[in-house]
Amino acid sequence: MCLVLALAPGVRANDDYGTVGFQLKAYPADDSVRMSMISMFRTLHAANYFLENRGAVPIACQPFGTGTNESYTALMAYLQQHPELGKRPVSDLWDIYVEAMARSFPCKN
Repeated sequence: MCLVLALAPGVRANDDYGTVGFQLKAYPADDSVRMSMISMFRTLHAANYFLENRGAVPIACQPFGTGTNESYTALMAYLQQHPELGKRPVSDLWDIYVEAMARSFPCKN
């Protein structure tokens, strides 16, 4: 876990309970946080599949073979660039995740 946090200093030790930053500190050791990351990854994948099948541009275009850990790394890099997002309530995590994936893995039209 120290290696991941070293790569992603967007999460700080003093993040308040109930914030995005506090929640993400527990990845990957905490099962509920790990399951949240997996669920967000799979939900975004399903949304992209739905959009592509209807001829629309997907939200994010992650390279083939990327998974939850790569998504976490991209999310943490995005939080490093936008540290104010780590202070938002954990209920905003999905919105921040989608924005981070869209910016980290943009689709070519």
